[in-house]
Amino acid sequence: MKIIYSEFVESDLREIFEYISDKDEDAAYKTVNDIEKTILRLGQFPQSGGYSKIKELRAKNIRMIPYKKYLIFYKANINIDELQILRIIYGARDYKNLF
Repeated sequence: MKIIYSEFVESDLREIFEYISDKDEDAAYKTVNDIEKTILRLGQFPQSGGYSKIKELRAKNIRMIPYKKYLIFYKANINIDELQILRIIYGARDYKNLF
C-alpha cells in the first residue's frame, strides 16, 4: 500500500521530537522511529485503526491509531491501495477542529 503524508506530518513529528529531546534525545529518536514503524504496519493492515467518537471525523472516514501518548490520524483507500497519513498529535490535545 502506498503511504502518502500530508503537509502537516513533518512538523508534527518535529514537534514531538523537540518536546521529548528537551529531556532525553535518545527517547525522542526512539519515539519518532517507533511512530514511523507504526505507520509502516498500517500500510500492511490499514483497517487496524478505529474511528473516532467524533461524528465529523467518522463522516470523513478518518481513522486513528494510538502510539503511546500520540494519535496517528489517517485515511485508508483500499480501492486504490493508498494510505494517507493526516496528522500525528499528542493524545490529550483537542483534535476535533484539526480536520
